[in-house]
Amino acid sequence: MERICNSSISVNMNAEPLLKKITQVFHKVRLEAAMIGNAAALHGAPVTTLDFMFRKTPENLKKLKKIADEFDAYILKPYYPVSSLLRIINDE
Repeated sequence: MERICNSSISVNMNAEPLLKKITQVFHKVRLEAAMIGNAAALHGAPVTTLDFMFRKTPENLKKLKKIADEFDAYILKPYYPVSSLLRIINDE
């Protein structure tokens, strides 16, 4: 059975331009993911995180690393070993 993994990208601003960039980067690396929650972000509301779900496969984890690189970010496992949540963080 494939596991589903959550990933959060931390932001604190109008998320609309970032969502467009995320969409382009996901398409570029061919990561199939679903955005969960934060529907207000699609309408320009300020948010602090954007949450996505994707299949946790070795190939998708490589793609996630490419996504982090595109955003000059890094990947954390903040709740390991209790949770498989991955967090992409850019400190800027």
